[in-house]
Amino acid sequence: MSDYKLMIVNIMNVTDTSYGGLVYSWSNGATTQSINISPNTSTTYYVSVTDQVGCFAEDSVRVCVEDVR
Repeated sequence: MSDYKLMIVNIMNVTDTSYGGLVYSWSNGATTQSINISPNTSTTYYVSVTDQVGCFAEDSVRVCVEDVR
């Protein structure tokens, strides 16, 4: 088993307070509000969010994986 240190470089939070019914689309194919990840290499995850009236937002989070052996 390898030892890795995970560093969250950028944290994103999306909250809908007006219309409800947000649609999420993650770069890994997920469509949920949050995702569980365990990358073997440093990876950037992208998400786009659309509400019921068509307002759109996008953001990303970079997960850096560093081998600490």
